[in-house]
Amino acid sequence: TLLTTVAAIDQDTLQSFRYFTIAGDVSAIGIDSLTGAVIIIDSAQFNREAITVLSVDVVVFDGGLTPELTDTATVIININDINEKPILAADTFLIDENSTNGLFAGTSVAFDVDTTTTFTFNIIEGADSVFIINSTTGEISVLDSSYLDVETQPTFEVIVEVTDGGLVADLLDTATFVINLNDINEKPILVADTFLIDENSANSFVAGTSVAFDVDTLTSYSYSIIGGADTVFIINTSTGEITVSNTSYLDVETTSTFNLIVEVADGGLVADLFDTATYIINLNDVNEKPFIADFTNNINENSAQGTLLTTVLATDQDTLQDFRYFTFAGDVSAIGIDSLTGAVTIIDSAQFNREAITVLSVDVVVFDGGLTPELTDTATITININDINEKPVSVIDTFNVNEDAIFLTPIGFATALDVDTT
Repeated sequence: TLLTTVAAIDQDTLQSFRYFTIAGDVSAIGIDSLTGAVIIIDSAQFNREAITVLSVDVVVFDGGLTPELTDTATVIININDINEKPILAADTFLIDENSTNGLFAGTSVAFDVDTTTTFTFNIIEGADSVFIINSTTGEISVLDSSYLDVETQPTFEVIVEVTDGGLVADLLDTATFVINLNDINEKPILVADTFLIDENSANSFVAGTSVAFDVDTLTSYSYSIIGGADTVFIINTSTGEITVSNTSYLDVETTSTFNLIVEVADGGLVADLFDTATYIINLNDVNEKPFIADFTNNINENSAQGTLLTTVLATDQDTLQDFRYFTFAGDVSAIGIDSLTGAVTIIDSAQFNREAITVLSVDVVVFDGGLTPELTDTATITININDINEKPVSVIDTFNVNEDAIFLTPIGFATALDVDTT
């Protein structure tokens, strides 16, 4: 770059000027020996932040008559301060996922060779809905923590612009800052539920499954029952499947609802996190079989029609029943039963003849009138007939005897009848 031109003057008409630098900043400023053009020969030294003035001493030879004559002068160059572009250094930061709003993520760092600068930082592109920047300090912080989920997006980029607030007009630079999320263990969620199974379900019957959710991608769930009906049900530690362990408790007439408190551990990073939920297991009321017992009784022969022999009383675990009784086999013409009360009575007393038969019996069925399908049970009623002494019958007859018959003369035989065999 031409700084100036040194032009010598001489009263002599014969001259052949030659120019040289002899002192000063001769490594930065040079001169053309013939033309006197003063130029920059090392631009790096023209740095206003390092030095404000450069100078060289110049000598001119007149090339005239011997002896040759000279003159010297000093060339002074004042360096103007101009605004130079700032430099913004890209960087990468690491923060935990789910960090709170306002958390410091990192600082944008700018450099400028100018001594007078006022940096202004601004996010011009990228995740500007997730992070904000302090316009004065360049500190980047969390604006909306709801985005900071490593399972959804593990990395964010913000493009930052810095202006230098320099002379005349601002100069600027941009850089991309990468913000990576550190994966932390997040609490699992165990969903409460209600299941329905039949009462009397067998051991190992599946009642339902505990279902857990976790936003973490690396989980190894472990389930356990920590409260409630842990003597009635068990849980598969890996699958969360709940099954019957003791069917004897599954009686809706005794307990219709069971509660289980289940805990799940997520097997996550560093240390497990937990959640608990209550599972309700309701019993479906199913019809259970009624019961009647065989019965034996003794009754005297010749007992009257309608005599009560016994009463059949059915039992049933179900609370809802409407028993109905019927005879269906055996001596049904001699013995009957009241369909509502179960009263067993004589309906043909003539058949209660010890001399003809010693035992009468009927088979009885009971219907429980319960939930569909209706269930039944059967029993045999046995009646032993007691032998009682019955009145003999004397047969009326007519005999002929001669008059004047002597004392104790046989005149005939009196006849008596008795149904008793003995």
